[in-house]
Order: sequence, then structure tokens, then C-alpha cells
Amino acid sequence: MATPSEVKAGLDDIATIIRAQRIVVAGLISGGASASNELGNLPGQFADVIATIQAYIPDNEFESGSQSELTELTAEFLLLKDNADSIAATVLAMTV
Repeated sequence: MATPSEVKAGLDDIATIIRAQRIVVAGLISGGASASNELGNLPGQFADVIATIQAYIPDNEFESGSQSELTELTAEFLLLKDNADSIAATVLAMTV
């Protein structure tokens, strides 16, 4: 059995670990929000490039390669954006 002082020290240690990990989680949520915003800007930022590629009727390797790469990047973008949005939407409860 732990002594009262050991119990108090243990509770303090538990609180310290929880506090430190809360900071880590808050940073992850903040990072998710930042990533979500940055990713959300991509379609507008590169609208001209995207529209040009989408208008291609591929008759050469460059155009078909560009369309293929855009398709792959779009799939990756959508998955990453969804993940970032989910993280950003997380609410870190401050009380129980």
C-alpha cells in the first residue's frame, strides 16, 4: 500500500503527464486546422492549372501524363483534406 505522501506524489505525476499530453493533443488539433486551411486554398490557388489540365484532350504524352498526375494528386488531396478536417473538428474537452 502506498503512503499518503506517495499517493499525493503519484497524483501529481499523473496530472503532469496528462497536462503534457493535453498540450500535445492541442498542438495536433491546431496543426490539423492549419493543414485543413492550407489544403482548402489549393483548388483556388491552382484553379487555372487545374482548369487547363481538365480541358486537355490528350494528344501527347505531356497532356495525358498531366491528367494522370492530377487524378492521383486529387485522390491524395481528398483523403488528406478529409483527415485534416476531422482533426480540426476535434473538440478538446477541458473539463470532465
